[in-house]
Amino acid sequence: MVDMSDVSLIDFTSSRAVEDIIIATKESGRQVLMVGANADVFETLEKQGILKHLSNEHIFETRLSALKKAKEFIQP
Repeated sequence: MVDMSDVSLIDFTSSRAVEDIIIATKESGRQVLMVGANADVFETLEKQGILKHLSNEHIFETRLSALKKAKEFIQP
C-alpha cells in the first residue's frame, strides 16, 4: 500500500520514485493500493502519468477502505 496521507505536496522527483515503486511492485506480481492522496498530490501524480499504473479500484481516500480491499487479496 502506498499511503500518501501525510504527503502535502509532491515534486517531479518524488512522483517518479512513487512510479518506480508501483511498477516494481506490480512486476513482482503483487497488488498496489494507493490511499490518502490530497487533491494537489493526486493532480501532480495524474499530470505525471503515474496514476495510469493503477486502476480506479486501487485508489482510496481512507486507510480503512484500502485495508478492506487488501483483505480481499489475502483471503481465498
